[in-house]
Amino acid sequence: MKKILLIEDNVDLAENISSLLEKDGYIIQTAFTGEDGLSTFIDFKPDLILCDILLPGINGYSVLKRLKKMEGILLPIFIFITAKNQRDELRQGMVLGADDYITKPFTHEELILAIKVQFEKRTNTMKKLNAFSEMKRTANGKANAILSNKSSSEKEIAGYNEYIFLKSKKETGFHLINKIIVIKSLKDYTNIYLKDDKSIMLHRTLVEWEKKLPAEKFLRIHKQTLINRDYIENIEQTTSNRFLITLIHYPKKLEVSQRYSRKLKKLFQ
Repeated sequence: MKKILLIEDNVDLAENISSLLEKDGYIIQTAFTGEDGLSTFIDFKPDLILCDILLPGINGYSVLKRLKKMEGILLPIFIFITAKNQRDELRQGMVLGADDYITKPFTHEELILAIKVQFEKRTNTMKKLNAFSEMKRTANGKANAILSNKSSSEKEIAGYNEYIFLKSKKETGFHLINKIIVIKSLKDYTNIYLKDDKSIMLHRTLVEWEKKLPAEKFLRIHKQTLINRDYIENIEQTTSNRFLITLIHYPKKLEVSQRYSRKLKKLFQ
């Protein structure tokens, strides 16, 4: 059952709201001041807080500010209760991070709907966060498997349709391996060019990438260049042992060195 903390200094209104919410299956705790509300919050650990703005002692804004400063807690859903003549002040509450507000007087149906909507939003948000966390764990594990310093026998070749976590000063995120078009070497660094026009520079050698990416998809064409074969649009022979490759989604033609031209001929014979 969901737990709701009600912070409201009007005793009659607080009792009425508590009675209505209990009938709807919620567990309710009531506080009549901001300070009492904060003390109750620590032990009660509510899923949602209904808080009046004008309270004796510290007001509703201060309650929210103090909650946000508490370490090690997930801030519960926070809904302000406000009188009509306070509506102009609601912008301040929303800027502080309140999830919603409800204006007095309100009906039972309006209150229940406001609470229900916020619980649904929080549930959806948590699902997305959990899914992202799971994807991050999977991608991190795969990235570590690809680029770890384990022995060759322990290393795992990445799947073409799997995600990899790429982190640099300018760009950090999850990317499908099949979105990698070109990897170019710059000594101990490599620049990864992606299908969505992004490029990411990492402190990884081209040799590391070549060993860990699926060989049936990634082809070495130069001592400094590794390409994704799926993006080859055209191969142009310039001399008997020289070729230029045009790739989809990549603006420049890439030269195939003489050493790799022989391999290219055999591959596409």
